[in-house]
Amino acid sequence: MTRKTDWPLITAVGSLLAALLVCICLLAFPVYNNKTGQLELEVAKQDYQRQLSAIDRKYESKINNLQEQVSALQYISNKKTDLLDDDVKRNRREIDDLRERVKPRTK
Repeated sequence: MTRKTDWPLITAVGSLLAALLVCICLLAFPVYNNKTGQLELEVAKQDYQRQLSAIDRKYESKINNLQEQVSALQYISNKKTDLLDDDVKRNRREIDDLRERVKPRTK
């Protein structure tokens, strides 16, 4: 008696397993032959490389701008220092001239 009632259950489970295997094969088959997936990967890779190149150019341009600003500020600083040195030298000459003028009067 139990064998007669088990056959429909065994047949149902077997057919479900067969259907499951067929579904797995149908789902796995496109993955193995997926040319579009490879193309999408290649496109994504190229897009990523373009983005990296754009970022590199952006930061290179920022670095160049900063270097130009540093050079300009250094030039201005050097000019200010030169002008201050000239003022100090001029003031020293004036002081020396004044000392020379004052010496003969005190003697």
